[in-house]
Amino acid sequence: MLTLRTIKELESRLGQELGVSDWHLATQEDIDELALAPVLMDEVVSLQSFAFVVNAGLDRIRFPAPLPVGDRVRLRLSLEAITSRRGGRDVTFLLCFECPSQNEPVCLAESVVRVFDTC
Repeated sequence: MLTLRTIKELESRLGQELGVSDWHLATQEDIDELALAPVLMDEVVSLQSFAFVVNAGLDRIRFPAPLPVGDRVRLRLSLEAITSRRGGRDVTFLLCFECPSQNEPVCLAESVVRVFDTC
């Protein structure tokens, strides 16, 4: 797992793939709730030493291929953008969910996380 502790460390990874999670079995509940995103993101990257980190949500969600229940899925995570905001930054990650039985991603989404340097 990659640990990023400062804005400078985040900026040094801009435009790069951060890593790939392990394969996980996809249950119907995981698929219904998009519950795999935070679990798999936590396997790839950890944001530490910030005053606080807030999940601002998902943008541009697409489902190019189906994810069959009972199949395996993993997350390929990239750091796409960092935008300044008062006291911190909005960090945009590209989430690419892969399934071995599909020729294209089963989900593409942007996850926006707000990191604050101070309270």
